[in-house]
Amino acid sequence: MHPGFVISAILLSLLTVCRANCGDHLEGSTFSHPQDPAGFFMCHNGILYYLFCPDGLTFDPIGNKCSDTSCTSKSDNTMFPKSGDCSGFILCENGVSKEGKCIGNRKFDPDHGCLAKVFCT
Repeated sequence: MHPGFVISAILLSLLTVCRANCGDHLEGSTFSHPQDPAGFFMCHNGILYYLFCPDGLTFDPIGNKCSDTSCTSKSDNTMFPKSGDCSGFILCENGVSKEGKCIGNRKFDPDHGCLAKVFCT
């Protein structure tokens, strides 16, 4: 049996107390919790599960994954997307996280910074 399947099965069986109907959400869709940056919802087999990222990570709805938003292990001037904000980013300086935002609702791209001709919708 594949190890990923075992982990997934255990994870889903442990989370049965935190579930609801998916309603209008598509199968396999995920979206962030409005008040908990580490929390997110996933629709699986018609059931909406409330899941959490591991300690120190937050859910990134754009990348659809748990991401490290800490600058403690990153080099100075490292920039990465702010979870849930298409134009927002985190800038690392001396191990400290500083939030920033692209001007004019422009999209932030981790490889190119604020994009001149691409806007958030």
